[in-house]
Amino acid sequence: MRKTLLVLGILLVVGLGVFLLSYLREPREEGVLALSGNVEVTEYDMGFKFSGRVEKLFTDESLKVTKGDPLAALDSAELESQVSQARAYVKEAEVRLKELKAGSRPQEIEQARANLRFVKAELEKVRKDFERAERLFRQDARFPSLTLQRACTTPVSHSKRVHRNS
Repeated sequence: MRKTLLVLGILLVVGLGVFLLSYLREPREEGVLALSGNVEVTEYDMGFKFSGRVEKLFTDESLKVTKGDPLAALDSAELESQVSQARAYVKEAEVRLKELKAGSRPQEIEQARANLRFVKAELEKVRKDFERAERLFRQDARFPSLTLQRACTTPVSHSKRVHRNS
C-alpha cells in the first residue's frame, strides 16, 4: 500500500511538472484560448457588385484561397449589351447635336414660320371674339337672356366649341 501511494505521488508530481512546464513555455495572451483541431466552414456569403448569372467558378470546396483571389466570374453578355446600347444612345445624341449645330433646313424654317403666322392669326381672332363678347355683355347686362341669345347666334370658329354648364 505504501508503494502504491509512493507511485501515485510520483505520478502526480511528474504530471504537475509537465503541465507547468508546457503552460509556462508558451506565451499566452489574456482572453485567448488556444485549441487544436479542424475548423470546417460549410456556408459563406459572397456577392458581386452587379447582378447576373455565374459563368465560371475558379475554386471548389476544400481548396485553399487567399484574400483577393477570384472565386467566380459572371456572364458578361448582359453588361456588354448595356454598353452597346449606351454607345448607340451616344451616337444618336451626337447626330442630333450635329443637326442642331448645322441649323434647320429651309423647308423646316418655312414650315415653322407658317405655323407662327397661323397661331398669330388664331390669337387675333380669339382676342376679337373675346372683346366682342365682353362688349355685348356690358351692353346687355340688364338683359341676360338677350346676351345668351346673341352669344348663341354668334359664329364660332370650326376649332372652337361653346360649352355652357347649367
